[in-house]
Amino acid sequence: MREKEFYYVDKTHLIEQLLDNPSQVSLFPRPRLFGKTLNLSMLRYFFEQTETSNRGLFDGLAVSKNAEAMAQQWQYPVIYLTFKDVKEDTWEKCYRKIGMILAEELDRHLFWLNQMELHPREFVDFEALTMNQAEQAVSVSRFDAGLDDQSFRPLSSPVQPGIRLWTV
Repeated sequence: MREKEFYYVDKTHLIEQLLDNPSQVSLFPRPRLFGKTLNLSMLRYFFEQTETSNRGLFDGLAVSKNAEAMAQQWQYPVIYLTFKDVKEDTWEKCYRKIGMILAEELDRHLFWLNQMELHPREFVDFEALTMNQAEQAVSVSRFDAGLDDQSFRPLSSPVQPGIRLWTV
């Protein structure tokens, strides 16, 4: 949005609030069409370290004036799932669609595998998930636990291991 010079209301104070008040789970209940996806995308682009940098997206915004917050920028892998396109008419089709979404998201994190110290069984689970074979994988929580592993990447205060962001 900012790159194409659309109007953008700076909501980056949300990033500072999350960093100043860490909790294991943050719930963002908002009515339909009230910016939940935009806010979560903003958090993703701020925290997520990807193969290409998106640091410039936050230049000139409120959070860019907070040195402590900026030290946390682009430091973490972020698992970002949205089920807005899961509108199937049977449970089996829904399950398959969710498996595809999960596989696509985990594919985005394949470059992290070189940095992670996965147990061989966890690697098999991760590989099954990326191949859209969710029923063969024990759970995504093993992948998620690997992201919080201190041997993988030390998570410094104020961000706490195991932070989860949810929206309703």
